[in-house]
Amino acid sequence: MVTESDVLDAISRPLDPSLGVPLVDLGMIQEVSVVDEHNVIIKVIPPCNCPFLPLILENLYLAAREIPGISEVDIEVLWDSQWVPSLMSKEGRRRLGLDPKDREPTREV
Repeated sequence: MVTESDVLDAISRPLDPSLGVPLVDLGMIQEVSVVDEHNVIIKVIPPCNCPFLPLILENLYLAAREIPGISEVDIEVLWDSQWVPSLMSKEGRRRLGLDPKDREPTREV
């Protein structure tokens, strides 16, 4: 049977088109539910005014449909939730250069 971990692994491949970072690492995936062996629900927090949202949702859908046995993928956009940078994983922050310890030290002149 498909697990939530299987779904998260599959949807960890699609990247944000503008940032090149996995959507999971950006913190856009709020929840993954396996309804039964053929159906999953993915809840997504959209970034404000993201022109790539339709592409992002399509890529999530296609990635989840690649899981053997999955025939129905329901993606719910949580319009009432607000995406904030603190939702990003440590890896997401690292990839965007937002983790202070990954930055080069600066020299004062």
